[in-house]
Amino acid sequence: MTSERNDRAGFVPHRGEHRLGRRSTAVAQLVTSAALALSITVAATAVTIGIARADGPVAVAEDASSHVAIGTVLAMVAIAAGLTVAVKRNSARAKADE
Repeated sequence: MTSERNDRAGFVPHRGEHRLGRRSTAVAQLVTSAALALSITVAATAVTIGIARADGPVAVAEDASSHVAIGTVLAMVAIAAGLTVAVKRNSARAKADE
């Protein structure tokens, strides 16, 4: 094998080819973000329709244990928000110390 054949192995771009620039990366990120937003919207719509057809609020109001489940979920959300704030403050302090 010659060294010329080894230079073009793997994912290394060929000599003389243009490498992907910042612009194509931004377009890829934009398309990905739009697809994610659309997917979340479709999923939220499907869940909402499912809850409406299942009479979810009526069933929750009648079941005593559902209040515990709702409280647990809300507590988890509050804990996650608190942890997020704590991490952001810690990283902001670390940047300010530098």
